[in-house]
Amino acid sequence: MTANLIATGVREAVSDAGLDTKAMDRQLEVLRDFQPQTPHAPDLNGGIDVWRVQLDTLEPAAKSLERLLSPDEMKRADRFRFAQDRRRFVVARAVLRQLLGAYLGAAPGSLRFAYGPQGKPRLADAHYAQGHVTFNLSHSRELALLAVAKGCEIGVDLEAVRPLEEASSMARRIFSAAELAALAAMPEAERDIAFYRFWTRREAWVKALGTGLAEPPDRLDVTTADAGGAGEPGWRFVRIEPGEGYVGALAVPAGISLDVRGRLWLE
Repeated sequence: MTANLIATGVREAVSDAGLDTKAMDRQLEVLRDFQPQTPHAPDLNGGIDVWRVQLDTLEPAAKSLERLLSPDEMKRADRFRFAQDRRRFVVARAVLRQLLGAYLGAAPGSLRFAYGPQGKPRLADAHYAQGHVTFNLSHSRELALLAVAKGCEIGVDLEAVRPLEEASSMARRIFSAAELAALAAMPEAERDIAFYRFWTRREAWVKALGTGLAEPPDRLDVTTADAGGAGEPGWRFVRIEPGEGYVGALAVPAGISLDVRGRLWLE
């Protein structure tokens, strides 16, 4: 269980940390208010928009939405074992295209994507040059978060909170010493949610970098609001509360002071 993630070998490494984990968490911005909005001609206007999308409400339209996807996206959809997962993927990608098309004033089906070495998607050169729009998408079960910005790399992650038998080994492998210390200092009942808060911050960070989870754990400490390891630029984290049973995070370079706004997809 996640609550038992401080296993042998972790506690002795962090027992003397003396960290005020509640104070750390209070430093972070929190996004929990998502204003209903239709995706027609949205304007970034100096901000970062985080869209909350209820995938299951759009599932009945999944078949018709397939027309917006590229052959490559349809191949990815066909790899899903379960029909519901396939429909959710189709809906998420179609919403991504509709939303980016609205920001750019382009037909959703005309958008072309390029992918980094670790699979991070971006708009292909012609469309990126049109508006310098960057984005990141994450979905878990029936919810999706889509973050859109202009001229800066961003990462977003969303997770449904659930017990994880392998949480202990995952924490030791992926979290920094400071993050392990923070978890060790918490009451056992709080560790489930804390694990996912740290996980989503770190995942949002590596998604912003586009390098994958191969990054050395101690390169970053996500227990602080302006989190940066030695010699690394700081990162600004926003804790996202998209709904009961879910945890999310947005990562933005620390020098970017754009407002973060919650949007609720109403298409």
